[in-house]
Amino acid sequence: MEAQLYAGAEDEAAAERARAELWAPPRGERVQARAEGRPGPTGRGVSMAEVQAMMGAVAQQDAQLTGGRSS
Repeated sequence: MEAQLYAGAEDEAAAERARAELWAPPRGERVQARAEGRPGPTGRGVSMAEVQAMMGAVAQQDAQLTGGRSS
């Protein structure tokens, strides 16, 4: 069934929308969760500076683990 949804999509964006709709929680569930006091999404993304800092840390750890060899 899932494959048929994707096959009927006009383009990749339509397939992604179908995938998101298929796997989304039931309508109203997110509203109910917030009404019950459970925290919802924070809505805060990661800044470019934070991404660059994380990538630098990953590169540093990779260099330590591989002895400076690149793959």
